[in-house]
Amino acid sequence: MRRRSSALTSFSYDATCTGTLTASACGSSYDTKLAVYPDCSRSRHQHAPGCNDDSCGLESELSIGVEVGHQYGIRIGGYRQARGTGAPTLTCSGVRGGACCGTQGCSIATLIECDFEGRAYQGTGTSCSPDSDADG
Repeated sequence: MRRRSSALTSFSYDATCTGTLTASACGSSYDTKLAVYPDCSRSRHQHAPGCNDDSCGLESELSIGVEVGHQYGIRIGGYRQARGTGAPTLTCSGVRGGACCGTQGCSIATLIECDFEGRAYQGTGTSCSPDSDADG
């Protein structure tokens, strides 16, 4: 992610796991505010299930539950239009996919990867068995 010098930056994030997303602006050079929205629309009137101001000094950090493959909106801004530099970090911890089966066998993948490969996704957290294939 590149460094920003802006009062407000918005972007979308496709969850890479089912578990906990930690979004952090710790280490930024200015007083930050951070919000995570349940979809990428990031409407000003939409409730943000994750919102933080001043978790690590004057910078922000928060953790929320996410689902693999779901897209979330993230906004980072400066308190009272403060500006500065810093690169927000996103860390997803938890289950990173499930069994993805096809004629060539079974492997662990995300839903997006499995769909792209034309294989059958068995669900988040599932594992491959010795007889896993596209026919079940």
